[in-house]
Amino acid sequence: MGFFLVLKAEVLRTIIISRRYWFATLTALFVACIMFTGMFYGFLAGIGLGAGMAGIAIERALGLIIGIFAFSMVGMFSSGLAGMARSGELEQVYMSPHGLITNFMARSTVSTILSIVTWTVILSFMSASFTRASANAAPTTEAASVQAATPLAAADTSQHSMKGDGTLHADPLPVSVLFFLTYFSMTGFGFMIGGLVLVFKQVGQIAVLLRFALMAVAWTASDSLYNLHPVLQWIGHIVPVTDAAICLKLVLLRGIGTDVFTHMSFYCLIANVAIWTPIGLACFKAMENWARSKGTLGAF
Repeated sequence: MGFFLVLKAEVLRTIIISRRYWFATLTALFVACIMFTGMFYGFLAGIGLGAGMAGIAIERALGLIIGIFAFSMVGMFSSGLAGMARSGELEQVYMSPHGLITNFMARSTVSTILSIVTWTVILSFMSASFTRASANAAPTTEAASVQAATPLAAADTSQHSMKGDGTLHADPLPVSVLFFLTYFSMTGFGFMIGGLVLVFKQVGQIAVLLRFALMAVAWTASDSLYNLHPVLQWIGHIVPVTDAAICLKLVLLRGIGTDVFTHMSFYCLIANVAIWTPIGLACFKAMENWARSKGTLGAF
């Protein structure tokens, strides 16, 4: 019950801020749409991919967005926690009768939903823009000659690429399930990092490196992971964002729908949730109690 009370308060706070600063919110969303579309169009147009530009652009954009999502989730429990301590907000949260974990769960839930809505608008704008721009485009002479000269290599690349035709296949059921599982796997991982922040305080540089590593994994994740050495496959599956990125790309780009529920990466994602969530919560609670006993909980 306490979680839903805090969740309601966070939702009301977000609505009040959005209504009060509605122009800034809409302007930031518009600028983000233009910036992402222009950045990817300028990069891929220079390569000269022609009609295949839309599929590759949306694939790269989706990987980057999933990486930014993981980046922000971990940052909420690392730099965000330290920032709250410096501003005095953390002490107010400690005085709440619902506890630190409940407050952070509610905040991360609202932040995640807002991020999903925002990035969905941006990705939909990019999909429509690139699909329209490349609808009548023909492959460049260089691309056509390379593909004709190396048909086997082209077929192999197509087999292991995650890209589609640039259209987003937003099947509600699998997308909702995947976002739900991704949220809990990243939340558990974030709580573990947050526990380290409570004990060791200044871990900002290490947390930033870790966040950039998660972004890179999400950017490059694909089902070609299963062609690697078994040891590398296990390492890839341990990272909580790898299987989430693969499953989301399979659903949104290839449009496999509910067939993703039989994919190996989906089972690995469930395993990540079952492992990282209890580990993260237990580590955070243990480190919070240790910091309380030493009297260094709010000292940053």
